[in-house]
Amino acid sequence: MAGTDRFPTPLLDCPIFRSVESIGQLAHSLSDRTQHMSRLYVGNLSWDTTQDSLRNACAAGGRTVKEVTIMTDRETGRPRGFAFVEMGSKGDADAAIKALDGSNLDGRQIKVNEAQERAPRAPGGGGGGGGNRW
Repeated sequence: MAGTDRFPTPLLDCPIFRSVESIGQLAHSLSDRTQHMSRLYVGNLSWDTTQDSLRNACAAGGRTVKEVTIMTDRETGRPRGFAFVEMGSKGDADAAIKALDGSNLDGRQIKVNEAQERAPRAPGGGGGGGGNRW
């Protein structure tokens, strides 16, 4: 791999860089990681909490909120008691955690922390049983 003006050859020969097809792909990958660092999990929400009330709580103090998603039950449509909030930056996310974790929102003491990546699920859908029927 030849060097460029911005990235000398020894840097590009590093194993981390060899695993990506381009610097653009690397930048996109790093951007995705940074975005996840500004994503919050908010738990123990009241069923009365709305996206607007959660957005307002997270935006207090001048913090930037990009998106609020309150998770709902597929069958009933009722809130499941937790949400994900995408903050404008890692700094906004850290400030929101510090300000809101353990605070009261709509009558409930909420839990706020950095959202974790979901662990991969095992393939297949359960099943089981079998054996002899006769």
